[in-house]
Amino acid sequence: MQVEGADEDNLAMTRRVQRDLWLHQHPKDECRGPSHKFLIAKWVDGDVGLGAQLNWVAGALAMAVKENRILLLKGFSRADHSGCKGAGHIL
Repeated sequence: MQVEGADEDNLAMTRRVQRDLWLHQHPKDECRGPSHKFLIAKWVDGDVGLGAQLNWVAGALAMAVKENRILLLKGFSRADHSGCKGAGHIL
């Protein structure tokens, strides 16, 4: 994974943090190792706005990183509609 743009175009440490988060969420053994732990969070799709949803995801990811767990969102279906077609489409 690579963050595009010059270092001065990003906040300090942006590239490193994004790389570290990517590696945390995508282990080299593809989560097949016996030592992996997961935080499975149920996505709440209520009557809340985008800001509240982003805040919730950020908090869940922070908790997963702090507890050395991989975050999995159960019920997150933002790309699950007829406009998203391809091999992974489940509708």
